[in-house]
This record gives sequence, structure tokens and C-alpha cells, in this order.
Amino acid sequence: MQDSSAYTIPDGTTLTFSAAPSSGTGNIFVNYLGIMDTGVTVPEANKGNFKHGGMFRTNAQSMDSNVTIEATENANVTGPLTIASGVTLTINSGGNVAIL
Repeated sequence: MQDSSAYTIPDGTTLTFSAAPSSGTGNIFVNYLGIMDTGVTVPEANKGNFKHGGMFRTNAQSMDSNVTIEATENANVTGPLTIASGVTLTINSGGNVAIL
């Protein structure tokens, strides 16, 4: 039996429990039932900047806030990259950054 009051899905992808499930029971199952009828809004940061009908993707040439590339992530930036004074680019072991 499903208790829909014990959890929420606030952003459409994250399952948040109102209380921690009992430990050691392996009793959490997630069943995908299909796409919701609502649209998905892509975060502005993930949309990218495009010109000429999508032929060109542009990006900034300088980094002015700290960024961490996690061990499970690959990242790339095109063109020269200037990192501002006092700003840190951290690439955790296993993570990768390519500057093209």
C-alpha cells in the first residue's frame, strides 16, 4: 500500500521523505509510471547561449566565482579561460575539465 503523505517530489525529480524510512529493511522502491502531463522548465544555467540558429554555442571567457568539478563529472570550456583573482577552480580526483 502506498502512503503518499510520507513523501513529496518537490521539483519533479527529487524524492523527499517527511521522515527517514526505517533502516536496514531495503523497503524503498521507485516505480516510473510515465511522463507527467506538465512541462519541464530547463534551468537558465543549463540552456546555453547560442547564435545563428544554434550553429554557435558561446560561453564566457572569465570565471568570477568558485567552481568545483566533482569526481563524477566531466566539464569543458571553449577558448581561453581567465580565472579571477581569489577565485578557485577545484577539480576533484576523478573529475575532468577540457579547455578546447
